[in-house]
Amino acid sequence: MSLETRAVTVRVLRSATGPDAKVEYRSYPVHTFPRMSVLDALFQIQREQDRTLAFRCSCRLGMCGTCAVIVNGREGLACQTLLERFDGDEITVRPLNHLPVVKDLAVDMEPFFDRYRAVRPHFVPSEATAAAPETLVIEQGKGKRRWVDPALGCINCGICMSSCSEVGLNPSFPGPMALNRALTLVNDERDGARAERLELAGDENGVWKCHQMMSCTASCPRHLSPTRAIRQLRQEFVGEQQSPLVAPIKWVARKLTGAADPT
Repeated sequence: MSLETRAVTVRVLRSATGPDAKVEYRSYPVHTFPRMSVLDALFQIQREQDRTLAFRCSCRLGMCGTCAVIVNGREGLACQTLLERFDGDEITVRPLNHLPVVKDLAVDMEPFFDRYRAVRPHFVPSEATAAAPETLVIEQGKGKRRWVDPALGCINCGICMSSCSEVGLNPSFPGPMALNRALTLVNDERDGARAERLELAGDENGVWKCHQMMSCTASCPRHLSPTRAIRQLRQEFVGEQQSPLVAPIKWVARKLTGAADPT
């Protein structure tokens, strides 16, 4: 059988559906076609073999992030992951890590956005920005925009969170996406919450908990580098001169010894 029409077995991790049922992989034979994606295979299974299969999708163009899953142990967007990339006649598909499963491949994203909200991710205009008679525009590549530009384009898919080991170990760690977002606002000259946001990102469960393993960077479907953003946030935190923030070594020492913060 040619590569274009080869048969593959897609093993999908299915949720328990009854009192005696259990979470288990179920296998479905799928006949491929050129440039068939994992999402195409899931639709084929749902249409022709099991209409109860649950998964999410929207744009099918790699822009919405809703079809994020784990294929053969690696996070990715189902609509962008092609079956022809995999050797062998079997692939496995399961839901993202660290998030409650609603059903089958669909997960509850609320814990993801809870961590996102922990860094105050919304724009807070400074007094000068609010009083400006015209919209203030920062040109690309100018000033601190050189740190912001590479961090833009996140689609909130949750893949970086799924691939991050620290997220699974520490429920208070904001996660790669939230800290990447924090960097874009910390370096926005129009934002008035820089000190507060740096303090949130730089606390004991913030940027210093990142192990710099770069798993989030390796898995990001938009080719962003949250690891780089976290590293830059560390430098911003240490170098902050106009806020009551202190260097992390002194901060950690005070926490360990129980010494009072300097006034």
